[in-house]
Amino acid sequence: GLLVLCAWPSRAKAELSGEVDGHGLIGIDGRYGGAASVDLWATRGMFRPGGAFGLGAVSQNHKDSSRVFTPFALSLGFLPQRDRTGFVMVVRAGGYAGAQKGGLIAGGFFSGSIGVGIALGEGASLRIAGEAWGLVGQHGGVFFGPTIGLGF
Repeated sequence: GLLVLCAWPSRAKAELSGEVDGHGLIGIDGRYGGAASVDLWATRGMFRPGGAFGLGAVSQNHKDSSRVFTPFALSLGFLPQRDRTGFVMVVRAGGYAGAQKGGLIAGGFFSGSIGVGIALGEGASLRIAGEAWGLVGQHGGVFFGPTIGLGF
């Protein structure tokens, strides 16, 4: 009986981690705006697969109206181990849906950030990074800007 109990496979325990970020968005076409996003990862290791979602808005340019969009994506983070300061990198790929004066919009979404994570203790961190966002499709654009966030 004890042998069977000891041989029983144990379940893997996922340790949820993530980050909440604020992004400044400066478009190569002169538009500007901002976004907030959340990444949720299934592990606390150096490589963290998961998902991301957010809410953003960008200003109008000479031919379009302002738009609001909600990106959703698969996310992969490369982060320092718990309670260590170090290099951070996050890449995301997925889609977005949103609206502008002319109606509903949708397309592909990708982003990437590179920066530093400053350990605050107990698994929390302050993250400062540079970010690039791409909205693919008829209503798309490429944006760069700073990102600041809190990791957990």
